[in-house]
Amino acid sequence: MTAEQAAAFEAANLTGTGALTAADVLALVAGLVFGAALLWFAWVLYRAYEAWGRGRMDAFDAGGKLLRATFVLVLVGWLVT
Repeated sequence: MTAEQAAAFEAANLTGTGALTAADVLALVAGLVFGAALLWFAWVLYRAYEAWGRGRMDAFDAGGKLLRATFVLVLVGWLVT
């Protein structure tokens, strides 16, 4: 962001206690995205465990789901930092 853009952003987003910076908004969005990714990861693990427990999936398939979900979680974590 250029200096003019940063100044315009801070001027447009004044709050009662001070200015909301672009870094604050970026941290909020990154936290929300990573939080959603963590919820998705927990859902994938739960569904894989449930399917494995009911005999609809063997341990190898459940491990594959865990590995793929872990890769996606690491990728999202790398992208939001």
